[in-house]
Amino acid sequence: MSKHILVCLPISAEQRARIETVQGFAYRFTTPDTATAEDALWADAVLGNLPVPLIRQNDHLEWFQSNAAGPNNYLEPGVLPEGCIVTNATGAYGLAISEHMIGVLFELQKKLNLYARNQREHVWKSEGHVHVIQGSRVLVIGMGDIGTMFAQKMKALGCRTVGIKRHEGRKPEGVDDLYTLERLERELPKADIVAMSLPGN
Repeated sequence: MSKHILVCLPISAEQRARIETVQGFAYRFTTPDTATAEDALWADAVLGNLPVPLIRQNDHLEWFQSNAAGPNNYLEPGVLPEGCIVTNATGAYGLAISEHMIGVLFELQKKLNLYARNQREHVWKSEGHVHVIQGSRVLVIGMGDIGTMFAQKMKALGCRTVGIKRHEGRKPEGVDDLYTLERLERELPKADIVAMSLPGN
């Protein structure tokens, strides 16, 4: 008898077709907004964030693949059945979120949000001093995939990069100095830019 795979993600027809090339399984496709209790009870495995009240009803789920790096609320007691394998999306967001962080940093350092507002309101005025990013000392708290990629991008922009992580480990490429949390209070006052990329759990 085929295992039942519930895909609870907004995906394209092409992505659906690629998933269905894996033979030997029965598939259903839904989204967090359209999933039903019947879908939840049908599944042996769930790919995507099926709402907690629905997934909690399934007492035979064998595998839950979160589409988040931190599946926090799914790890609370009683949400998933005992023995259910939980995997997450660590490593899937480093590129996109680190680029978003760079965009927000430029917006703040260059006051782009203020100038965009002025442009919409047909106002021509200076918003004061803006900061140069090159040469800044950047403190990155949390050196997972997102923090590491952000530090590497900042290094490429000509910054000195300092990473803080929970445990000692190998210093990633693009990080000038790497410390554990005990060093945080010493490093904060030295930083021009602080980025936090910490796990939610």
